[in-house]
Amino acid sequence: GVPIPIWFNEGMAMYYEGIQKSRETKKLDYRLIDNRKLRMTKDKVMTRTAIPLEKLIDATHDQFHDKENLQIEDLHYNQSFAVIYFFMNAMGGRPVFQFTEELKKSRDPKGAEEKLFGKDRKNLKSIETKWKAYLSQVKLDLK
Repeated sequence: GVPIPIWFNEGMAMYYEGIQKSRETKKLDYRLIDNRKLRMTKDKVMTRTAIPLEKLIDATHDQFHDKENLQIEDLHYNQSFAVIYFFMNAMGGRPVFQFTEELKKSRDPKGAEEKLFGKDRKNLKSIETKWKAYLSQVKLDLK
């Protein structure tokens, strides 16, 4: 009964569906995620055509699933994955864990968003800058 923001829900789904099992340990290992899904977002960031993070997190279900423009729908999915990938791999998962804990506790997406981006989203631009810098240097799998 807790409304989960679509960017977070779909980004997490894509992140976790990509986790692979280690051949050595037979355990799931997030470091084995196929990060080729980052290619589209990385290209969009480099050409300055990515969806601004504020617009991504504010996207409604209908905007996210734009059936008239499937490239926009793909970009929403891929960019949501790229944000979660950044939070998990570059920031140790802390932003994701804080967001989910607040969502679980308060059942309020706005409160969880405030925990993640700060009051009045004061940290959003800083997070976006760090996210873009991370994407620019991440090495994509060539599998």
